[in-house]
Amino acid sequence: MTAPALLSWLDEPDSRRGLRFYRPPEAWTFYSYRLLAQATFAAAERLRDAGAAPGGMVALATGSAPEFVAGFFGAVAAGATPVPV
Repeated sequence: MTAPALLSWLDEPDSRRGLRFYRPPEAWTFYSYRLLAQATFAAAERLRDAGAAPGGMVALATGSAPEFVAGFFGAVAAGATPVPV
């Protein structure tokens, strides 16, 4: 089974590129794709350990944050469907 194209960025994540998230008070914090990929793999492992399985669903109850990105892509990597709530 091949990984979904949605996860192709995890193959060689660039540490020079990434996403910025707003962190109060009035600060934007940069998270590289490499750091987000590491968080995604860790989230996928935690989700599998908690019982997430291919074909299942994973509820995501986080705001716009690095944790959401890791949880979303971690669920996909675990074979589950992420469901933001």
